[in-house]
Amino acid sequence: MIKRKAIPMRSSVLLKQPLRRTLKELLDPDGLVDWRMFAHELELDDMIPKLEKQKHGSPTYELLNTWEATRSRNDAEDWLHLEQIFEKIGRKDAVTEILKAKSEMNYVELDCSKK
Repeated sequence: MIKRKAIPMRSSVLLKQPLRRTLKELLDPDGLVDWRMFAHELELDDMIPKLEKQKHGSPTYELLNTWEATRSRNDAEDWLHLEQIFEKIGRKDAVTEILKAKSEMNYVELDCSKK
């Protein structure tokens, strides 16, 4: 019998589609600070050549999916980690969008908890 390491499961994804779309729009276009810098900060440099060759799909989506799969169970720490990455690479626009999405999620969670 092969023993397998248990992988912690999350009940939901942290980054909802509207935020993912916005980050894709900000990072997918080639530029000095684009998805490649994001990949580097996630320590996913080995994914860059594959993502550069990909003709369809979004490099940013791929990186966000990988990040989601490996993030901790602590949503507050995960939000902060993402904010710090984008701060470090000088993408205040992405930080602003993350803060906005986080604020909207907190409002929805608070609203739901009133019931």
